[in-house]
Formats: sequence, structure tokens, C-alpha cells
Amino acid sequence: QGQTRAIALSLKLAAVHSIAAVTGEPPVVLLDDVESELDSGRREALVRMIRTLKNQVILTTTDSSTLAPQLSGGGEEIRIEGGRVSR
Repeated sequence: QGQTRAIALSLKLAAVHSIAAVTGEPPVVLLDDVESELDSGRREALVRMIRTLKNQVILTTTDSSTLAPQLSGGGEEIRIEGGRVSR
């Protein structure tokens, strides 16, 4: 499952580069439930890749403890818990 998820994310990021090359504009990237099924090595590789992008990247996750520390300082974290939005 983890390998399949990693391949899907790789294809999505390759599409991001292709779109930027064709349009000249970096697209907004939405990665939903990104940590799902990825082991720590693949999560770290994903974080390194995200940090190289010049795009606006929106990530969703059910467990921010796996990615938030690695991405801190590079964006804004918004939490939705019990129907309440907090920063």
C-alpha cells in the first residue's frame, strides 16, 4: 500500500512540474491525507520534495504529528476539530 501511495504522489508531483513548464505558472498543489500508508522514510522524502516547490501547497492529514514538525516554519497550520477552526 505504501509503495502504491508513494508512486501516486510522485506522479502528482511530476504533473505539477509539467503544468508549470507548460503554463509558466506554478499550480496550487492539494495533497489529501498525505501521510496515509507512508513509512517514515517516504514521509521525509515527501517533505523534502514539498520544500523545493515554489507552489502553494495545501496538505490535509488526520495526524499532524507526523508532518507538522518537519514542515514547521514553512507555512500555516489550520486545525479543524469538532467543527471548530483554529490556528
